[in-house]
Amino acid sequence: MASKNLAKKQTSKSPYSKILNVVAHAQGFHFCTAGGNSTGVTALGLVDFAEKLKTIDANSIDFHFRCGDFQKWIREVLGDDELAERISQIERDLCGENLRTELLETVNSRIAHLKTFH
Repeated sequence: MASKNLAKKQTSKSPYSKILNVVAHAQGFHFCTAGGNSTGVTALGLVDFAEKLKTIDANSIDFHFRCGDFQKWIREVLGDDELAERISQIERDLCGENLRTELLETVNSRIAHLKTFH
């Protein structure tokens, strides 16, 4: 009976929980400049990523967006294919503060949605 309850407990946890988890520093999103130099800023999860997007240099955002780095990290490390796809659909010609705003709206909307299932 105890093993049945344990199995039930493990399967009742939302699959979305992993997406909102904090990751190890090595798995974090390490923001860089266009030249490939580290900014020294690392996001350790989706909520932290949204916070870092607010203040990171816009040139770093432009660089990573153009390279598809955000989508790759969100898909491969956080396991959120849906958010990665939403980011891929952002207009390619957006840059600077307009891109920052669009990314923040997209990421924060996803976080709010995930938290309803958490």
